[in-house]
Parts: sequence; structure tokens; C-alpha cells
Amino acid sequence: MRNFVVGLVLTLAVAASLIVVIDRFQDGGDPRDVHDLRDRLDKLEALLDPRETAPPPEKPDGNGMRKPPGARGIAEVLELCEEIEGMILDSEKSLRRDLRGIYEKLLARIEEMAARGGGSSGAASDDPTAKAALRMKLKEMGVTVHGDEMVEVTGEVLEPSRALELIAVAAGGRAHESLLLIDCVPSALKIGLEDIGLIETESDRETGKYAEDAKGGYVYVIWEGLKKPRRVEDMILNRATNETMVRTPFMFTASRVYTDTRTWERHFAADVYKNVISLTWNFSVEAILACPLDAAHNENIWAPCADTSAPPGTKVRVLIRDTPHEGWDKL
Repeated sequence: MRNFVVGLVLTLAVAASLIVVIDRFQDGGDPRDVHDLRDRLDKLEALLDPRETAPPPEKPDGNGMRKPPGARGIAEVLELCEEIEGMILDSEKSLRRDLRGIYEKLLARIEEMAARGGGSSGAASDDPTAKAALRMKLKEMGVTVHGDEMVEVTGEVLEPSRALELIAVAAGGRAHESLLLIDCVPSALKIGLEDIGLIETESDRETGKYAEDAKGGYVYVIWEGLKKPRRVEDMILNRATNETMVRTPFMFTASRVYTDTRTWERHFAADVYKNVISLTWNFSVEAILACPLDAAHNENIWAPCADTSAPPGTKVRVLIRDTPHEGWDKL
């Protein structure tokens, strides 16, 4: 009973502090949420106040049994505690999300100021020695940059057990719904694509569409026995039309960096979740390249095309270009 009371006091303390924080800092929050939490805390405090009048005499329940003394009061306390716990968790999630957003905006602003002041690393990429050193490091991480127009990684064809939501994942990614497994560090691929000139772009938050002039990457796959690289879209079946996927440049969403508000450490999403090229909107923010087609909103529409894709387990090279290759595109 003592542990229960101590836990209850701690719960009340946390709730009270969260109310203050929410009241002062959570811009745009619904004041009714704070009112509801206060109302429940008041009820809980009243139930625990020994100065309250004694409850009415116990009455037998439907089976003729008498409830133990205080059973109704304890049940109400436990019910209120569960409600309060849920409200606290919801408020904490919202608060952490807001804090993370502020923190990331602050870092973005600092990076912008550093770039304007000449502190960015972009200038070093124009130095041939620095560029050669960078590309050597990328190669060690599984990414080979060819000239200024193409990036190469190796991998293999997967045998997904569900509809495709991704074209490529790194080891540890969602292999059960991906066409390819590639052998590279995702953040190294991002840097390699920047090195050949791809520029980060993002979709409209309301419509999910990308700007018409947004530049993307063109993905090709080649394996032993194939005469020339094949567009990856030609390896994917649209089950709604029963035709291969419409060819499209894949938008360079470049994944994202997020902040863990428990440790305040920064993480690159593609390195954490291993999702590299997405087919559906579910993973477009986490991935480095994303499908811009309207059909991307449907998570059950894509499947490997048995006639044009290599068998599962086939070793492949994945080539990503900044422009399409006319010779390779001819069927």
C-alpha cells in the first residue's frame, strides 16, 4: 500500500509539472485538454483526502455479497489514475515532438548561418584532392562514384513476402517488402548522390506531390547475363494495370536527420531504419530516393514482375544516374 501511495504522489507531481509546461509553452494546444486533466486530478485528490466524509454504508452486490470496505473508492482511484496516465503520456509525446521541432529548426538555422559565413563543407568538394579523398571513403562504405553522373552500389534481388513498399533497403531494413537488398551505408549513398549533383527536394505537405521541375535520380539494375542495365521500373508490376511501373525519376528526398529527445543525439533516419529507395508514401520521408507517382499512395499495388526481374538471390549492381541513359532505356 505504501508503494502504491508513493507512486500516486509521483504521478500527481509529474502531472502538475506537465500542466505548467503545457500552459506556458505548448502553442496551439487545446485548453480543454488541460482542463480535463485538472478536473481528474481534483477528483483524485478528493478521493484521497482523509477529511472527506465517510462513504455511505456498504450495500450488498447483485449476488448478495458485501463489497470489502473502501473497494469502490480504490476502484475509482485506479480508474482515474489510468485516465491521468494516458493523458500525461499523450501530453509528453506532444511536448517532445514540439521540442524536437524547435531544436531541429534551431540547428537548421545555425547551419544556414554557417553556410552564409563560408563555414560549409561545400567548398572543399571543389578541391580535386578533397573530392578524391571523399570518393575513396565512400567506396569503403559501399558507394562508388563514376565521374560526375553516376553512383554504383552492389546488392541482390530479394523474395518479398508482401506487396512492395520499397525498391531497396540496406541490411536490417524491411526486406519482406523490398525488391532489392543493397550493400552500402545509406548516408554514404546520400553523399554520393549529392556529389553527382542531385539536389534535395520534398513533396507538398498537403498533396504529397513534387514540383514539376524537381530533379531526381534514374535507377538502373544489371546482373550477369543481362546485356545492358535495365530501368528498375521495368522490374516492378503495377497490379492495378497489370503492366510494369511507369518510368519516372526518383525524387532525392535525402532521408532526414532527427533528434532523439531522450538523449538529444542526432540520427540519420536511413542509417537507422535502412530504407533507401521507397515506392510508397509510407517511407518516402525516411528513404533517400522516393517514387513521385500518384500510385505511390497505394501500399498494395506493387509486386516484382516475374518476366523482367531477376530471380531472388541474383547478385546485382544498382546504378543511379543524374540523367537517363538513352541507350539503356531502349527496349
